[in-house]
Amino acid sequence: MDQEAIVAEEKKESGDSGVTVEPRCEYFGKCGGCRSQHIDYSVQVSNKKDLLARYVGIDASEIKVFSGDDFNYRNRMDFIVHAKGLGFRKKGQWDKIVDIDKCDISMLAVNKLLNEVREKFFDPSGIDNFDLHKQRGSFKYVVVRITKSGDSSLSFVLNSDSSRLAEAVEKVKTYASSNLCSAKNVLITYVDRKRDMSISTEYFVVKGSEFLLEELCGHKYYYSIQGFFQNNPNMAEKMIKYVRSLFVDIEGGFEAKDVELLDLYGGVGTFGIALADLFDKVFVVESFAPSIEIAQKNIIANELSGKVSAYVSEAKQLRNKVPLDILKHSDRSNAKKLFVVCDPPRSGMTPKAIRRLLELMPSRIVYISCNPKQLSKELLKFEAAGYVKKSVAMLDLFPQTNHMEGVVELILKES
Repeated sequence: MDQEAIVAEEKKESGDSGVTVEPRCEYFGKCGGCRSQHIDYSVQVSNKKDLLARYVGIDASEIKVFSGDDFNYRNRMDFIVHAKGLGFRKKGQWDKIVDIDKCDISMLAVNKLLNEVREKFFDPSGIDNFDLHKQRGSFKYVVVRITKSGDSSLSFVLNSDSSRLAEAVEKVKTYASSNLCSAKNVLITYVDRKRDMSISTEYFVVKGSEFLLEELCGHKYYYSIQGFFQNNPNMAEKMIKYVRSLFVDIEGGFEAKDVELLDLYGGVGTFGIALADLFDKVFVVESFAPSIEIAQKNIIANELSGKVSAYVSEAKQLRNKVPLDILKHSDRSNAKKLFVVCDPPRSGMTPKAIRRLLELMPSRIVYISCNPKQLSKELLKFEAAGYVKKSVAMLDLFPQTNHMEGVVELILKES
């Protein structure tokens, strides 16, 4: 497909208003990644704002907009190992790989590590790459991660069923221990031949640690190299500051001693830790146990023991699994006020989780969503329970793509 045809197709899919630009990336339209480089960035942002407005049912002029760098923002990339080196899947063809030497939406440090691995680790005359059709070969992915605070990692994802697995492991170990490897942390990750995954619970550290350290808004956050963390750290900071402002700017203010915060779907404690000074107590709740283990590490690292607590629980099991004083009383007239920050996965909250949250009658809910379509469905349930939208914001954490983060501030009518 030629460039003109690519632009025409992408324009149709993106629903843009006709303001096109020359795509910056030489792989645009070939690689199956970012889809909007042909649209002027200001139009991309406007389109996302308009889309969010339609889903949440307000005028677009009422939505606050936050954006940042439109290129070189992404701190993680999963590169597929193929016969010629490293690349991404070809658009529309899952079994074809586009070889690349840089990704324009990636941080410069990510591209530096990409080229280091291409030039100093893989031998282009004989890469033992995993073949999707034959289901054999050793190297499946190389995952590159960088933090804005200077930490870095490489995760070599190997086919655990490979007949040359031991040879591949030794190759990684030799590279990691040499002065050719600049990454501070190196892992080997095992995935069997039938799973197309770039993360796994089966891994071991070759060099450094299994954790990366990021600093956002003056707080330290450890997170697993195998786990989730925001891929746009500069915009993540803007999101934290914005959510904080929603509480700081409450009309009339509030005394910290009178209010507790529930950080639901809290991951490694990002919001709970960043907002802890505003509240009497903060409770971080997350269903993935390894994330809560790291959240507890982050609580200690930020000297918040006693102020912030972290619990493993499904949102739908809040009353059964989380020993919060505020959850022990059906009559909350004498209890402290409860505010909630809720940041569920793309699939959103289950109906039971929403019911459990509504039973707590929080005075305020800040709902963060990367899926405006799902958000629109769930807002109807909160509104039916007496909540009203006080403010809405769109944060563009994913420039050159059709993804966004929406933040909706909900208040209980009686509060």
